[in-house]
Amino acid sequence: MWNQQKRWNRLIKQKPSKLARGRTSVMTLLWRMSESVEPERLSWMGRGENPVAMFRTSWDKDATYLAIKGGAPQLSHAHMDIGSFVVDANGVRWAMDLGPESYYRIESMGISLWHNNQDDDRWKLFRYSNFGHNTLAVDGELQRADSFAPMIRYSDDSKFPHAAFDMSDVYEGQLRKAVRGASLLPSGRVLIQDELTADDEPATVRWNMVTPTKIDIKSDKQAILRHEGKTLQFKVITDKKVQLKTFSTKPRTKFDAKNPGTRMIGFDIRLKAGEKAVIQVVMTPGSKEKSFEGITKNVENWSQPLTFSKK
Repeated sequence: MWNQQKRWNRLIKQKPSKLARGRTSVMTLLWRMSESVEPERLSWMGRGENPVAMFRTSWDKDATYLAIKGGAPQLSHAHMDIGSFVVDANGVRWAMDLGPESYYRIESMGISLWHNNQDDDRWKLFRYSNFGHNTLAVDGELQRADSFAPMIRYSDDSKFPHAAFDMSDVYEGQLRKAVRGASLLPSGRVLIQDELTADDEPATVRWNMVTPTKIDIKSDKQAILRHEGKTLQFKVITDKKVQLKTFSTKPRTKFDAKNPGTRMIGFDIRLKAGEKAVIQVVMTPGSKEKSFEGITKNVENWSQPLTFSKK
């Protein structure tokens, strides 16, 4: 309510006619019944069938914000976006979600959106597959539609707020193990840490992130993202060979919507059969790269485990 009230006040000043046409305008009667106050908590998590965790450094407009999800692709209206995250800092969304397709447009073209088995039409859409989200793709394969990724770690401790998800079920048959942790560090940095183990065959894992910003690749493992005079340092830490690249978000098929003003930054990691890899991606808001204090623990040792059951 505190955040919505600020948005409402801006609309009153900028576009009062839009409020008059809005079907939810009557809700102001409830919102105005009492003045809302700035929240005290800086993190939240939900442990439902689609587990999510959210963290922020403050409630200021320039705060750093991180949100990440697990869950299941077969849930209602869900995408193959397990492990996907978004990042805001200094008023810019650096890591974004492309959003849904227009149901009417897609269905009028003959695509069925209401069947979500592995080979169904909905996964042909770029925005609905893991290829168009801030997550992993193994050997160019889709995530498993009937999978579930539980949240296995969570802490709102200000010294190391974090969440972690076991995505092994999501990549069954592609990877033996896949665990992703995410933390909004006290320094304001965002850490995404992946711990992967190849199955009985070699595997190529692509790490993807969609951004509306300009990407300036400085080296194999470092880049700077820029937007309207603001910057974000992007760094990959791993002992594996990687080379940062950009990838297009242009439509793959005639069914895909356009994604103007966006690109992906990412890299491939090649694993031998049974090989393990730890990958840290560190995002630092601001124009200066700072030394990274480092997180040496495996994700599964970040905190005491949570207990979840697959439904």
